[in-house]
Order: sequence, then C-alpha cells, then structure tokens
Amino acid sequence: MNKPDKRFFLDIIKAILYAILFSFVGILILAVAVKYADLTEKSIVIGNTVIKTLSITIAVLISFKTNELGLLKGVLSGFFYILLAFLIFSAFEKFDGVKFNYPDLILGILAGGISGIIKVNLKSKRN
Repeated sequence: MNKPDKRFFLDIIKAILYAILFSFVGILILAVAVKYADLTEKSIVIGNTVIKTLSITIAVLISFKTNELGLLKGVLSGFFYILLAFLIFSAFEKFDGVKFNYPDLILGILAGGISGIIKVNLKSKRN
C-alpha cells in the first residue's frame, strides 16, 4: 500500500465539493416537488437520504483520478461530506433545533466506501 500523496487529498476534496454541489441541486428539486406535490414528511426524509447517498456516490465516481486506496478515500469523502453538509444546511436553519443524524453519517461512509471500491476497480480494469 502506497503512502497518500497530494493527489489522494485532492481526490477527497473534489469529491466533497462535488457532493455538496449535487446536494444543493437535489434539495432544490426536492423543494420544488414539495411545493407542487402533496408529499408526506416521511417521503421528504427518504428523498433527502436518497439525495445525500446519490450525491456522494456520483461525486466519488467522477472525482477520483488515482486507482489506489479507493475504500479509504471513499470513506473519508463520505464522512467529511456528511459533516460539511450538516454544517451548511444547519446554517440555513440558523442552527435552531437541528440535530445531527448518525444514520446519515453511517450511510455517507458506506456510500463513499463502496463507491470508492467500485471506482478503483473500474479504473484498474480499463488500464
């Protein structure tokens, strides 16, 4: 196993930033759906979870450039994405009554790790 280099950290940072961007787009689409459709609170929570999971998955798949340490990069990307997303979206609520959701953290870590493994294996088969 190689020692992490500059590219390792750049892949993680790019994945986090892409995931945040995809989350904003997904949340905007969900907000429009809530406005025009009669969605229950449960469906909004499910939609939010799907948006977070897809955001980190897509971000990892498009941002990782090296074919090493996919699991570790994915786990770190998912972990830091969930933390940063929580801070950003809590700030929109002015931190009033927001609670951290640990299942989201676990899901983000799992989605990032699995996506990292897939990305590394897809990339190594192409080379």
